[in-house]
Amino acid sequence: MGLLLARLFKKAKHRTLIYSRDENKARRSAAKIHAEVGKVTDLAKANIVIVTVPIENIVEACRNALPHMRRNSLLVDISSVKTGVVDKVRELLPAGIEYLSLHPLFGPSLREMKGQNIIAIHAKPGPLSQRMIKALQAMGFRVTVSSIEEHDKAMAAMQVMHHYAYLVMALELEKAIRTDQRMVNFLTRSLKKTVNQLRSFRKINKTLLAIQNLNPYAPRARQAYARRAFEMMDLKPETISRIAAAMRGLERLTKLKDSRQMQS
Repeated sequence: MGLLLARLFKKAKHRTLIYSRDENKARRSAAKIHAEVGKVTDLAKANIVIVTVPIENIVEACRNALPHMRRNSLLVDISSVKTGVVDKVRELLPAGIEYLSLHPLFGPSLREMKGQNIIAIHAKPGPLSQRMIKALQAMGFRVTVSSIEEHDKAMAAMQVMHHYAYLVMALELEKAIRTDQRMVNFLTRSLKKTVNQLRSFRKINKTLLAIQNLNPYAPRARQAYARRAFEMMDLKPETISRIAAAMRGLERLTKLKDSRQMQS
């Protein structure tokens, strides 16, 4: 995700430097987008420092970066979980440094920015934070400002439960096909798409599991999903009616949200 953001800001004519403790990794990444390779001392010259490391390493990475940052600069992270990250980083902030926590709700292979969602937490707001949000909006992103609690509660439903459903399916599909490998010949077109989605999830498996483990509302979301699945084991007429109503409601609500965003 860090490389995607670097590419976007470089395309927008911002001077972009890529820094990593692994210099070879930084050089490989920079070469892909024709960016410059930076050093830790370059943090003192930067207006904006974006930390793109695994969730469990964000606090430590920010702790290491902050002493090198200058006053009137902006620290940004892109953590998928905010509790235990934003609150801890905020405690480390010296005077004169803003802090914006983002969550891009898309993957690093994104090609079309228009209409894609980004959540923003104004952890320590200021003029650079506003400029960053306006720059993202100018690229076509929809930026929604949220709180730590609202973000993690929402992502427990929108991300934790979604991924959990796929993880459960992966366990059962693998077991079924391992038991009888001829079942591969019975894959439907739509299930092939699901398997491809699972394949893409496997590439970010560490991130998926970190979100499952670190979002404080994740256990509640998994329990709700499991209870609902159990309730649906017996597809009684009233259950079928609730499913149909829920599908209609979901379609209506998501369309209503899209129309409102298009008008704003």
